[in-house]
Amino acid sequence: MKRIDFTAKEVKITGKSGKEYKFSKLITAERYRALQKYEIETSFGISFEDFYKKLETSIKLANDGKGVEAWNIIMNLKESIKDRLEDRAMPALKMLSLFLIAEDENDEDFTEKENDEKAQDLLKSGYAMSDFFQFAFNLIPSFVETLHASSRNSLKEKETKAKPKKKSI
Repeated sequence: MKRIDFTAKEVKITGKSGKEYKFSKLITAERYRALQKYEIETSFGISFEDFYKKLETSIKLANDGKGVEAWNIIMNLKESIKDRLEDRAMPALKMLSLFLIAEDENDEDFTEKENDEKAQDLLKSGYAMSDFFQFAFNLIPSFVETLHASSRNSLKEKETKAKPKKKSI
């Protein structure tokens, strides 16, 4: 399995197609807008549109006096941070693709279609998926810390439920 050397002076990744991509530390405003969308998909395992719809539904329910139902949607979004990590491979690759520029690519041009093709090329490239996740999650402010905290809280809840309760005399 191939690994990405993030410590190299010039980070290069070769896709399944044989195309070589170089890492760029700077991206255009258009790529940055896409990055913001992919951050949500990578963080929550759902699309930006679905995330937004869930928040809208929650607000409507709260305004209609259905606070418990609204709160349930919010809690499900919170829980999705630590669940369904398998749904985040493509968004993570799409994030990384924004920063990888092929020799024949103009870094000022951006289309979702070309970025999706690049992500597919990377997916089949033979690199460790953990390297792609490491890169993506480090781009999302506080994601790793939040994931760890959420997982610890979940474990504590399971341990609390599993402990037998002491009987008082």
